[in-house]
Amino acid sequence: MLQASCLFSQEINKLEHLENRLQELRNTNPDETIKIGEYILKHSSSDTQKSNTLTLMSFAYFAKKDTQKSTELLFKAKELAEATKDAELITKVYGTIAQMYLKIGFKDKAVEYLHQTIKHIQNLPEGNEKHMLKGLSYIELGKINLEEKKYNKANVYFKNSLAEFNMMKANSLYFIKRSYYNLGDSFYGWTRPDSAQFYLKKALAIQENPIVNQYALFTLSKIYTDKKEYQKAIDTLGAILKHNGLKDDGLKSEIYLSLSKNYNALGNTEKYNMFNEKYLELHNEILDNNLSTIKNAVNIEEKNLTTKITSADKQNNRLLFIIFFICCIAAAILVYVRQKKKIQKKQYEAVIALLEKKAKNTDPIELTEPLKEAGSQPISPKIEQAILEKLTKFEQSDKFTNPKLNISTLSIQLKTNTTYLSQTINKYKEKNFSAYINELRINYICKQIHNNPEYLNYKISYLGELAGFTSHSTFTTIFKNVTGMAPSTFLKEAEKRNKQKTNY
Repeated sequence: MLQASCLFSQEINKLEHLENRLQELRNTNPDETIKIGEYILKHSSSDTQKSNTLTLMSFAYFAKKDTQKSTELLFKAKELAEATKDAELITKVYGTIAQMYLKIGFKDKAVEYLHQTIKHIQNLPEGNEKHMLKGLSYIELGKINLEEKKYNKANVYFKNSLAEFNMMKANSLYFIKRSYYNLGDSFYGWTRPDSAQFYLKKALAIQENPIVNQYALFTLSKIYTDKKEYQKAIDTLGAILKHNGLKDDGLKSEIYLSLSKNYNALGNTEKYNMFNEKYLELHNEILDNNLSTIKNAVNIEEKNLTTKITSADKQNNRLLFIIFFICCIAAAILVYVRQKKKIQKKQYEAVIALLEKKAKNTDPIELTEPLKEAGSQPISPKIEQAILEKLTKFEQSDKFTNPKLNISTLSIQLKTNTTYLSQTINKYKEKNFSAYINELRINYICKQIHNNPEYLNYKISYLGELAGFTSHSTFTTIFKNVTGMAPSTFLKEAEKRNKQKTNY
């Protein structure tokens, strides 16, 4: 009997040790987390311990991009937590579910769970745990307001979170760092870069919670970009990518997009194209994963709801719920599709309006102060005027569709040198040579599609070749960058316009 009691005590100690180990592994080693978690679930008799374990395992499966398993475990953790009626445990699980919904962009559900979380927090005794959970809830509410661009309100929530964490007696730096970063983020959105930089650097100065550094550095890089310190922004973003702990695909996607923009500003077309294609590929994958997670979560919540309905009304209520749910989804899809079509229509109209405006504008470009770069002589107004007149004729031709065209061949055609040509384009066209030529090519092909119905039958790759691009992916990327829409979307809008003209 004594031996059995000792063995039981040893097993409990082992499970507690493994539970602590799970907390240490959080977000760092998904495979080991799952392995330890499965052992605890198999041998533990404590619903509290099981609920905590399931929550941590859901993080691990999310890191492995198994959103179905992650969502399933998280709602099992919720079910066990509710069975214990432990306010602290329920608060933690509800807060985690709110985080999940916020991460996948389902803000309404996130707000719903956050309000339930705060309601349960009020039942907790005063102490570290209560301050910590209130602070975390304020951070999540702040993030929602940040997403909605309510920067002032978000700032208030983040300050409230900092106040709660400062009232903790221990382990507060881990959380204070998060408040500093989020305050920096809200000040950046609020267009107060100095205050943003102040709080971001305070966050980076704290050694605890190193994952926050990735987000703080990303916001710092945006400040550098706004200041046109493009190389500094690129170096900062590169440092984040080199970090082994970068697990957030959403952040990685934003880094790729930001890198492409900074390289584009520096005129590095090759790096711009490379990072833009990486962004588009990862962004689409994230959208698919988020949609999958939403479907799983909705299915699980629906099942949980139907099991709570009394057996007499179960079938009728379930049917009503399903009909209501389908109607909501159908309405949401309809609104989304209509909104998307309106945006695409406006984008198309904006492109055509800009082309028509450029076609009508025949006024000569007014010369400004002579351009002088370090180590070079300023270009005389006479030479500038001659280059601009030749560029106008060049733009009215279709010579820019030659795929072998470069600044050297164009300078020979215009009877000038590459330095004068480059400086004049940068000064009066406000872009580098590559961006200038690419915009001419995209405008040219847009005009052809809009004015000539036969172009609607051509493949996108062939349209790219006609415009002067040698790569389908490069054409698609640059087309989207110049017009704000994909070539396929532009073709659909052009086809609609053509049908309207024909019917009329």
